[in-house]
Amino acid sequence: MKTRFALACLLALVTSCGETRERRNVLLVTLDTTRFNAPGFMGNKERPTPNLDALAAESLVYEQARTVTPLTMPAHCSMLTGLYPPRHTISANGARPLPSTARTLAEFAQSEGVQTGAFVASIVLDRSFGLAQGFDTYAGVEPPEDKTAPRIAELKANDVLGRARAWLDARDHSRPFLAWVHLFDAHDPYEPPPEFAGMRSAYLGEVAYMDRELGKLFAALRADGTLERTLVIVIGDHGEGLNQHSETTHGWFCYDSTVRVPMLVRFPDGWRKGERSKESVSVVDVFPTALSALGLDVPRDIDGANLDHALVPDARGVYFECFNGAENFGWSPLVGWADARAKYIHSSAPELFDLEQDRQEQRNVVAERGGDAARMLAELRRVRSGPALARDSDESVNHEAQRALRGLGYVDSGQDSGARLDPLAPGNLPAPGQRKEELKLFQQASDHSARGEFAQAIEQWPELLARFPENHTARSLCAADLIRALRPAEALPLLEALRATRSLTANEWNNLGWCHEQAQDRVRARECYSEALELDPAHPWAADNLARVRER
Repeated sequence: MKTRFALACLLALVTSCGETRERRNVLLVTLDTTRFNAPGFMGNKERPTPNLDALAAESLVYEQARTVTPLTMPAHCSMLTGLYPPRHTISANGARPLPSTARTLAEFAQSEGVQTGAFVASIVLDRSFGLAQGFDTYAGVEPPEDKTAPRIAELKANDVLGRARAWLDARDHSRPFLAWVHLFDAHDPYEPPPEFAGMRSAYLGEVAYMDRELGKLFAALRADGTLERTLVIVIGDHGEGLNQHSETTHGWFCYDSTVRVPMLVRFPDGWRKGERSKESVSVVDVFPTALSALGLDVPRDIDGANLDHALVPDARGVYFECFNGAENFGWSPLVGWADARAKYIHSSAPELFDLEQDRQEQRNVVAERGGDAARMLAELRRVRSGPALARDSDESVNHEAQRALRGLGYVDSGQDSGARLDPLAPGNLPAPGQRKEELKLFQQASDHSARGEFAQAIEQWPELLARFPENHTARSLCAADLIRALRPAEALPLLEALRATRSLTANEWNNLGWCHEQAQDRVRARECYSEALELDPAHPWAADNLARVRER
């Protein structure tokens, strides 16, 4: 430990000597929904990622990297601002944009003459959500020319990387660049190309497909010499449950199946080439590391650590959170802290895991190691008391993008509890770790619904609601499935009960209006359709529905 500390001090001294720093290019590759153990370089014996494995052999691999939350947008906000979610204020997908008061990685780079390009694969990162700040080019999922057509939600890796390669080819080769490539293929539903159908799972087939397409980009950059002048960061934004802890996808718990991510950094000069590090790092470290590589000053008031030719202190810990269950199921919110000694997850029933002895996080030792829990709780209080970005007075959202997000299965789209919840306040809400059976039932029913199997879903929702009546999201989805099955009389009491407990979304108001219309109550139907349009003036059905009941 003393040797590492001395080396860290020496590196800091050298950095502060006032020498002109080399300006390198930066390539950031973010692998959406990619588990920490999916790539070969992280121990996957099936070796689905030969191109990333080859890059890892030239890189520093961080084996203990974690995200700030198992959700795409807030995780990327942390990468591009260097701030934890309580400070950049985004805790959910698609609820509202990153504040314009944020100073993003791209804005710092652009202001110093660096060429900036982003190539994103999913509507989750639509430019309307604020991450385009500072990018000369921000290529994502574009609206269809036919405005009545539904908007696609994602692009395949070959489309995204084709755009990125074209931009890199056309750039000014005399100036440094910052390029961000985001790949979404590993996200559910898993539908890899046929040539990858032989993998152990369709999920790994998607990972292998991403790797093949990335290999083409790496080969092109290597061939023209660009790679030797470029810092490359490859990192996951969050993992995927794949049935660990009863979580099939992500966004509900904070176990390492979804919080730990793969991460490698390739330094052009070969610093720590081929090493594997157990330093505690986070997606929030992308911002300062990339700024340093670009030869730019790193702001002091950030949460991320600069990894550019720098060591991480042994005592360092990292923050994470998840409010999805609190927003949708009425669970206790989750916040946590992980360091080299342990991992603490705070809720109404706190959990502490010794990850060296219990990598699967099966044995809660909080009662035995109260000192560690208290120390980590103090770190959580420190992080959550830090200064936050000022929110914009106009936080208008893209309802079209939110609807596309719901098509991807994000039930929380349009909801953001992070700004109003105090996860450290005493409370007796159900602890997520104790509600795994509830999540299992929810996933089974919602999977049927997503596949259009409404009869099967309708059979399953009542069991969940009988056992967990406070699950308002299940009530809403059950009502929606009943409406799809043309059973409005059964959906009506579910929606009325929902209205008595919380504010309805535009879609729920529209559904409630349709149920009243079918019950021949046009007065209430008009009221509901009007409420839907008040929340979402471009709602795809409410305007026509309102016009119809007015004509009668």
